[in-house]
Amino acid sequence: MRTFFLRLFVAVAVMAISGCVHLTPGYLLGSGYEKAVALYESGYVIEAGEAAEKVTEDDPDYGRAQKLTSEIRALRLEIARDHMELAEDYEEAGILNMAIKEYRAALKYNPTNAWVKRRIEDLTVLLSERKKVERAEMIETLRGKGTKEPEEVARARYTRGRLYLESGSFNKAIEEFTAVLKAVPGYKDTEVLLERARGERKTAIDYHFKKGIDYFQKENLELAIDEWDVVLDLDPGNAEAADYKKRALAIMEKVKEIKERQGG
Repeated sequence: MRTFFLRLFVAVAVMAISGCVHLTPGYLLGSGYEKAVALYESGYVIEAGEAAEKVTEDDPDYGRAQKLTSEIRALRLEIARDHMELAEDYEEAGILNMAIKEYRAALKYNPTNAWVKRRIEDLTVLLSERKKVERAEMIETLRGKGTKEPEEVARARYTRGRLYLESGSFNKAIEEFTAVLKAVPGYKDTEVLLERARGERKTAIDYHFKKGIDYFQKENLELAIDEWDVVLDLDPGNAEAADYKKRALAIMEKVKEIKERQGG
C-alpha cells in the first residue's frame, strides 16, 4: 500500500511539473468517463474527446460518454471555424504567416477539412515566393544596382502584383499592375489582373461595409468599427464608412459617459 501511494505521488508530481496540474489523484483513479470530463472541464478538448471515445459499450458510463463525445465534436467544429475565420482575416490583410498558423489550428480541431489543407499548401507556396522576391529586391538594393530595363521592371512588379492579389492585398496589387503597364503597356495579362484586383476590392469593400451595418444594427459597435476599418484600409476616401465609424465612436463615448455617471 505504501508503495502504491509513493508511485501515485511521483506520478502526480511529474504531471504537475509538465503542466498537467489538473491531473489529480482523483483523476488518476477515476473511470474513463470521469477522466474525459476532467479533461473537458480543464479545456483539453481534443484529449477529452479521445478519452471519451475509449469508453467501451460494456462500461456503465458508455451512454454519457457518447453524449460527451457528440458535444466535443460540435465544439471542435466551432473552434475550428473560429480559427478559420481568423485565418481568412489574416489572409485578406496579407499577413500570410499568421494565416497559415490559424489554418493549422483550425485543422488541428477538424483534421478532415480538405479545403483548409489545400489553403495551407497554397499559402505556404505563396509565402515562399514572396520571400524570394523580397530577398531578390534586398540583394539588388544592397548591390546598388542602377536603372533597370522596362521589361525587367515589368517582370518584377508583375510577380509582386500577383502575390498581392492572391493574398487579398488589393490596393498593393493595383499599384503594382499599374506600374507594370506604365513600364510595358500590354504586358502579359496585366490588364485582366488589374481589372480583377479592382473588382475584388470593390466586392470586399461592399461586403465589409454591409457587415459593419449589420453589426451596427445589432448594437455590436466594436465589431462594426472593425469592419469599417477594413473598408477604410481598402478605400481611404470612403465617406460612408468614415461617417458610420464616427457615429459608432460617438455612441460608444456617450455610453461610456453614462456608465461612469451611474457608477459615480
